[in-house]
Amino acid sequence: MGNTGSILMVLDVQEHFVDNAMKKKDGKELVENINTIIQIARPMDIVFVKANIELLELSFKGIKVVHAEDMDLAPALYRKKNDRIFIKEEGSAFSSGEFREYLEASHIGTVYLVGLFASKCISATAINGEERGYEMILIEDGVAAKKASKKEKILGNLLNSGVKIISAAEFEKQVE
Repeated sequence: MGNTGSILMVLDVQEHFVDNAMKKKDGKELVENINTIIQIARPMDIVFVKANIELLELSFKGIKVVHAEDMDLAPALYRKKNDRIFIKEEGSAFSSGEFREYLEASHIGTVYLVGLFASKCISATAINGEERGYEMILIEDGVAAKKASKKEKILGNLLNSGVKIISAAEFEKQVE
C-alpha cells in the first residue's frame, strides 16, 4: 500500500513563541489564520508538534535542568481531544521518532505545514520531509518569520528545495 494520506502539521505554535517572539498583534493574527486552516482541513488528521525546551538554572546549590514554563501550545489554537501532539528535541519535526512512526503507520505521503518560524524549524522540517520522500506543502498564510521582511526570501529558498507553497484559499480547493 502506498503512502497516499495527508495531514496538517501545526509546528511550534507555542505560547512562549507567540507571546514573546512576535508582536502581540502578529501572534494573534497568525493563530487566527492557523485556526481557519485547521477548520478547512477537518476531518483530515491534524498533528501538533512542539519543541521541548530545557533551560539551565544556576544557583549556589548547583546547576539543574528545568523545563521552560510557557512552552505549551498556544491556548487559542483550535484543537480537539483526539489531535495528536508530538514533541521534538531538534529543529525538524522529523527528529521525533514517534512522529516518524505515526507517518509510516498512517501511510502519510503529503504533509501540509503551518507554524513558526520560517527560517528555522519550518525550513528544517520542510526540507527534511522532502529528503525523506514526503510531499511537503507549506501554507503561507499560516507561517510566520521572526523578521517579516525576510519571509519571501525564505519561501523562495524552500521552493528551490522542492517544497510547494500555497495559500489558504488554494489549500481549501485541494481538500474539497
